Amino acid sequence: MARQFWEYPISGDTAAHKRRGGGPATDYAVPSGTALYAPFTGRIEPFANEDGGKGIRLVGSRFTLNVQHLSRNDLYKRNALRLWRTRIAISGNTGKSTGPHVHAWILDRKTGRRMSFLEWQRMRGHRLAAASKRFLGIK
Repeated sequence: MARQFWEYPISGDTAAHKRRGGGPATDYAVPSGTALYAPFTGRIEPFANEDGGKGIRLVGSRFTLNVQHLSRNDLYKRNALRLWRTRIAISGNTGKSTGPHVHAWILDRKTGRRMSFLEWQRMRGHRLAAASKRFLGIK
């Protein structure tokens, strides 16, 4: 059976992000306009910068999800509460991006450790394909 794109993030290798000056992160090649869903309950903090373009942070009780290269970061007001598995963003191609994709990483607020979204999924014991599909809104 053929594998699907969400089973193979385009940058599971976090070293590629470190070489470019960033920390660990996971990139998913998805069409612009793909809805993204909350992997945990948290509050939205929109932001924008030159490299990542439009982005959001989903600040939960322990973890913060950072997502960049979005088409919009104004779907929700700052501090809007988003529940687990509800829409948080729309993918795009903003910032220094070579094509439509989502750049996602997690900050453990308890330890201050940054990790790729894929590493966080593994740490939480998630079935990777299923967890990625939920994040990317794939049924």
